[in-house]
Amino acid sequence: MSKTPRASGAKKYDLVKEIFDAPNPESLTRSLPAQSLYITCLRRGLSSSLEIIDMISREQFQLFLDFDLWKRDRLNEEHFWSWLELPDESNELTILQKLLQSIDLKVLCLIFSRYVDTVTNEEPTEEAPDIHFSTPDKGYTWIRAHTQDEHKDFLLKRLLALIFETDADLFYQLLSVPSVSTPSMLEEESYQERSKRMESEGVPSLDSASELHTGISLESTIKKLTSSQTKIVENFNIRAVRPLVYHSRLPSPLRDLVSQIQSPDQFETEITLLLNSGCVYWAIDFSDREQLEVIAGFIRGCINLSLEALSSGANMNVVEIYQTIGLIEIYRTGLSIVMNLKELALDVPQSACNTNTDEAIVSGLKMSPPLAPDFLNQDGSFQDGFMELKSDDSGKLASGFHPLEHMSLIQWLKEYLRNISTMNLPRS
Repeated sequence: MSKTPRASGAKKYDLVKEIFDAPNPESLTRSLPAQSLYITCLRRGLSSSLEIIDMISREQFQLFLDFDLWKRDRLNEEHFWSWLELPDESNELTILQKLLQSIDLKVLCLIFSRYVDTVTNEEPTEEAPDIHFSTPDKGYTWIRAHTQDEHKDFLLKRLLALIFETDADLFYQLLSVPSVSTPSMLEEESYQERSKRMESEGVPSLDSASELHTGISLESTIKKLTSSQTKIVENFNIRAVRPLVYHSRLPSPLRDLVSQIQSPDQFETEITLLLNSGCVYWAIDFSDREQLEVIAGFIRGCINLSLEALSSGANMNVVEIYQTIGLIEIYRTGLSIVMNLKELALDVPQSACNTNTDEAIVSGLKMSPPLAPDFLNQDGSFQDGFMELKSDDSGKLASGFHPLEHMSLIQWLKEYLRNISTMNLPRS
C-alpha cells in the first residue's frame, strides 16, 4: 500500500477521496483507525456513508457503535434506532447482520428489557396472550414490542426476527438475560467494557484527560524553554485521527508550525490525544458533531495562543518551541492563559453587565470551554455593522461563539473585564 498522503494545514483532509481513489478501497479502509472513519461518516451522515460502513471490519464496526451509542455513561437510544433504520436506505439487511456481529450483546439485552415482553410455554400454544404478541417458534415463545412508537416497534421486531433466523439459541439467551440482570447492571457493565475499548483506541480515561487539562503557567514554560533545548519525547500508543487533526482554517502561528514540521507523526499523535482528552474532560459526546468541532477549535486556539506567547517570551520560533517541549505542554500553557481569563470573568458580578455586549462577552468566557462571542474579532475589534444594545433593548446580538486564538484578544478581554468590574465598584 502506498504511503498515506499528508494534509496541509490549509485544506481539509479528504479521507473519502483517499479511500475511493485507492487501488483496493476495502483494504485501505480496514487499515485506518476506526475513529477516523467514524468522524468522516458522522460528517457525511451515516445514511450517506453506507459504502464505507459496508467495508469496515467487525472490530471497526464495534468501535463505531462505541463512539455513537453513548451519551456520557448512558445509552443513546435515539442513535440506536437510527442504526436499526439504516437497512431501509439500502433495501437489504446486510448492515443489520453486520451490526449483530459487532454490537455488545448487553446493549441488545438492555433494549429488550425496556421494550420487549416475553411469554414462554413448556408446550406450544396457538393462542396469543393478546393481539399484539407474535411467535417465531410455533407457540413456544410469544413476544411483543412496546416502544409506544409504531415505527420503532417495527424496527425492533425486524431485529428480533433476524436474530432468531440467524441463531435461535442466541435469540433465547438474549430474551432470558433481563430476567437475571437489571437494566442498570446491563448499562453499567456495557459502559465499562466500552470505556476499555475506547482507551485502547486512544480515548483516555477521565483521570488521564484531567491531567492533560491541568494548566502550566506561561512563566514556568518560558523558564523551561530558556534553560533546556532537549525535548523529552513521550511516545503515545495511539494512532493519529487526521480528520480531527487537520482543518481548512488554522490560525497562525499554528499554521506555520504545521507547514514546517518535517516528520508530523508525533504531532498528529499528540493533537489526536489532546482532542480526544478534550471531549472526555469537557464531557462531549463523540457523536455530537457540532460540539466536537467546538472542542477541536478550542484546543487549536489554546495551542495558537501558547505559541504566540512563548515565541515572544522565549525569543524562539515555533518549530524550536515544539521540538523542545512538545505539543502537550504547549497546549497546557495556552489552556492556563484561557482559564486565567475565565477566572476573571467568574469574578464579574451579573450586576456589572449593563449591556447585551457585556452579557455576551462575560457569559462566553464563563462557558466550558471558554469562548468569545462571534461579534468580537480576534484583535478585540467589533465586526462590521455591529451595534451595541442596552440590556433592555429588544434587538439581538450576533449569535454564536468562537475560540480564543490570539494574545491580542486575550489582552483586550482582560482590560474589558477590569473596566466593567471597576465601573460598578461602590463609591466611597
